[in-house]
Amino acid sequence: MTEKVKKPGAEDQYFSEEDKLAIDKLREKVNAEKKAREAEMLKQAHWMRCPKCGNQMEEVPFKTVIVDQCKSCGYIGFDQGELDVVAGHETHFFEHVLSLFRAKS
Repeated sequence: MTEKVKKPGAEDQYFSEEDKLAIDKLREKVNAEKKAREAEMLKQAHWMRCPKCGNQMEEVPFKTVIVDQCKSCGYIGFDQGELDVVAGHETHFFEHVLSLFRAKS
């Protein structure tokens, strides 16, 4: 029994293009979800970790803001805008920063 091979017509081409678009859309969604998971994993791995020694940091009140201080090496980190807030209101800013280190000893 011989069957004739049908040449692809407009209908076949339409569905082929629709399938390709659906696959591309699904691929974009999967890639976006993968990037979001990777970003969350990075955040969890580095959240509240000291950039100098990698140990855990804790939030400590300092004047009118909350700064991040390393429990291990004493590193102090400011979130965006916090340094400007403290330095803008304080005439002896660096003396107060040093007092954080002196209090730890």
